[in-house]
Parts: sequence; structure tokens; C-alpha cells
Amino acid sequence: MPARNQSVYVTFDHISSQTGAGLVCLHEINALKSVTELQFVICRSSPDLGVHVKKLNLDRLYMFNPFLYDYFAAETISQDRPSEKIALAHLSCSPANAIIRELDPERFVCNVVAHELKDSVEEHERYYGVGSYPFRHNTDPWLHNILLHQARMADKVICPSSKSADWIRRNVRSDVENIVVIPHGVNMPHSIQPLPNVFKAGYLGAFGPDKGLVYLVKAWSNLALDDAEMVFAGDCSLAIPSLIGSLPKTTARFRTLGRVQDACDFYSSVSVYVQPSVTEAFGIPALEAMAAGRPVIVSMGAGASDCVRDGIDGFVIPPRSPEAIMEKLTYFKDNPDEVRKMGNNAEQRASAFTWQEVERMYVDLYQSLLD
Repeated sequence: MPARNQSVYVTFDHISSQTGAGLVCLHEINALKSVTELQFVICRSSPDLGVHVKKLNLDRLYMFNPFLYDYFAAETISQDRPSEKIALAHLSCSPANAIIRELDPERFVCNVVAHELKDSVEEHERYYGVGSYPFRHNTDPWLHNILLHQARMADKVICPSSKSADWIRRNVRSDVENIVVIPHGVNMPHSIQPLPNVFKAGYLGAFGPDKGLVYLVKAWSNLALDDAEMVFAGDCSLAIPSLIGSLPKTTARFRTLGRVQDACDFYSSVSVYVQPSVTEAFGIPALEAMAAGRPVIVSMGAGASDCVRDGIDGFVIPPRSPEAIMEKLTYFKDNPDEVRKMGNNAEQRASAFTWQEVERMYVDLYQSLLD
């Protein structure tokens, strides 16, 4: 039996089933293991992956610096160099220039979860003030050029959405045949729970100015429905009270849950899910809510809008538009039969984006590079 091609996987994420980025890593690794002999994984932390893992967590010493991670990952490789030539490297990190020089793989792919940087900077400065955007490697032209070098050199650039791919095409490289869209995935729940008796809209995730939560809070505040509730869950819960307090006095009902143990239970507790991102490479919660049988209101700024059929599974709306959010929430509140109908459609639509299907896309990509 001929020896299988050797591969390596490097990410600067924490590999985990508890975060969107960590989930993506897990399924990329599963796909890579199915077609190659995976030599090792470099990451910040991980569960047991069934392969040799080199954990490199620099947070305590240096906070997080992508350039230092690239340097130390390359040093780690140099101290324990693979004995066989690496046929394929998957580099889920940016930059990875030192890593590439040290590994010298025959082929390599990289992920770029690009979104509209200009919009992200604008939202940070609207919320925190001019000059507040914290990621200098995205705003300093020299650093940003280094950051994106691997994307120019990769055999294939993997993006999670058409919006990410379009940004790469406009800003990094124009050879569209080598820019591949592989969406994020979802685990389908065992059963779909009935809608709550009281109309509830929900959002789950982190807070960031470019997540668009200020527009969602403003929209719900203006609706001020007596018999309805807006529910927030996840790390965003800490920021919601200040957002509410910054707006004129309202009688709207808001509730924050903090982190929840089971995201599916959260989606089942709401009638409609809202992803109001100004700009975001994907946004897995929107797809997870669809899998739970809930219609979604998703901004065009979120890459997950690729998965939503407007008027069928929910609605795709312009970003930065409290008016559009209000209009669609009012429609769902006044049309409970449409909530059920679109929720059923959303569940069927989500079944086309299971993690098993996403892994198959990765397998096909890897195999095409190894043949």
C-alpha cells in the first residue's frame, strides 16, 4: 500500500467545539486526516485530536500578536521538523510567512475570513471615538501587506462567504479560480421545538461595534412592543445595558442571559433570530438558528446572508438600518403563520450546510491539490 501524503495544520485559534472558529478548525482537521497523514497540529489550545499537537499560547506573555505567533510557530517547527516532505499544509492563520519558509510544503491553502475593513473601522470609531480601532495590523498599510502575503502565495485561498471572496478579489488577488468559498456549517438538532407563546426576537454572540447591535437595540427600542421581548445571549450581554442606556427612554422589553450552556435551547426559546452585522465574514449563529427551525433577519453585511433565501427562510436587509429591522420584526409579530412557514423553510435550507457536507467540500479541495 503506497504511503499517504504528509500534511500539517496550523491555526492561531483555540480549537474547540464551543466557538465558531474552533468548530471550523475541528472539521478542517477531520477532512485533512481523511485524505492525508496529518503529522501535527499547531494551535493555542485543543481537545484530543488523535494526532500530535503543539500548543502555542502566547496570550499571557504578549497578549495576542499574529506576527509573533508566526515567528514562534516557525521556531517550533524548526525544533521538531517533519521527517517527510510535507505535501500539503493548511494554514488557518495570518500571517504565516515564517511558517511557510520553515515548512516549505509542496502545496498550501489558507483561510481568510475577510470582511469590509473600512466599515469595521468606521463602526469602532463611531462607538469608541476616532483612532479607537484596536488592530493596527489591519490599518497600517505596511503591516497589512505582510499580513496578506500568504494569501497572495497560497495555492488556494478559502473564504467562508461570497463577501469574503469578493474582498480578496478586490484587494489581494484577482485569479478567482483560486479563491474558494467553503461556508461554515451546522449540526442539525434532533428535534424542532414549538414556538414560544410570547413573541421573542433573539441575538447570540459577542459584542463588537461592527456586529450592528446598536442598530438592533435602537430598532427594538422604537418598536416598544408591550407583549414581546428582545433577548440577548453570549458575551454581548455585558454591553447591552449601556447600549439601552444611551438611547431615549423606552418601554421596550429587553433581557440578557449571559453565556448559555446550550445554544440550541436559546434558539428554541425565540421566535425569530436577528443577525444585524454591519460587516462579518460569516456569522454561524444565523445558520444555527435556521437549523433550529427559526426564521432569520440577516444583514447583507453578514456572510451568512449567502445561506438565506430572502422572503423564504427569513429576510436579508441592508446594514445599519434600524428601520429595516423594525419593518421585518413587525411583519413577523403580526404574521405568526409566516414565522412557522419560514421557520420550516429555514430548517430545510440549513440541512444543506451540515458540517458533514462542509467536510466533503474540504476533502474535494485537498484531493484536487494532491492529485
